[in-house]
Amino acid sequence: MDGGRLDSTTLSVVNANNVSIECTSDGYPPPTIRWEYGLNIYNGSLLTLTNIQATDAGTYICVVENTMTPTF
Repeated sequence: MDGGRLDSTTLSVVNANNVSIECTSDGYPPPTIRWEYGLNIYNGSLLTLTNIQATDAGTYICVVENTMTPTF
């Protein structure tokens, strides 16, 4: 990964419950953070899912970007 760190977490949530997941990062300039799940995009560092159902299962990806060009 380009100068970053990748952490993975597995969560188990009971149907009809709620869950919040936070993704944090620092950088200069400050990065933008979004969550991706399939074709869905959720802007912001905090992802909150309510009334969880089996159809919500899957991989949610936190994407962090800033406008700096990577240097190697």
